[in-house]
Amino acid sequence: IDDLRQCLRLDPAAGKLYWTVHRGGMKTGEEAFASVSKALGYRCGGVLGWKGLAHKVIWALHYGEWPHLSIDHINGDKLDNRILNLRLATPRQNRANQGKTTGRYKKGAQFVSTCRTKPWRAAIFDGSRVKSLGYFRCETAAHLAYLHEARVLHGDFARTRA
Repeated sequence: IDDLRQCLRLDPAAGKLYWTVHRGGMKTGEEAFASVSKALGYRCGGVLGWKGLAHKVIWALHYGEWPHLSIDHINGDKLDNRILNLRLATPRQNRANQGKTTGRYKKGAQFVSTCRTKPWRAAIFDGSRVKSLGYFRCETAAHLAYLHEARVLHGDFARTRA
């Protein structure tokens, strides 16, 4: 971390890193870790022969230690690395704060889908399985059932927005 501090300056309010040294094609004051991983969707980069994710470097520089858990982006935006948007999370808590899933649940609210026999089905992932919350006449009722159960199961990590 001390070596990182010699090369990088953190702006915690903006969630950005800047070079403090002139190296190769990078100039002092330019933004560091500005690339976005196509596979993961996070800002990434490299320094001192090490490659990694910007939010982990930001956490380490701000708190003075490498994160011992996953880092969750509270608002769900993987590119928003403001320190107030980052929190430690277990893998289960991090998954609880994921956005809309893909596949059959892609219509409307997260974990709310249409069904062949009934109009709307709500479900939630409870850590090891998908738990059905029932069938509803409208999407809004299904989504409200999801929101209630998300708060019960996941507390502060509940994803209550699409």
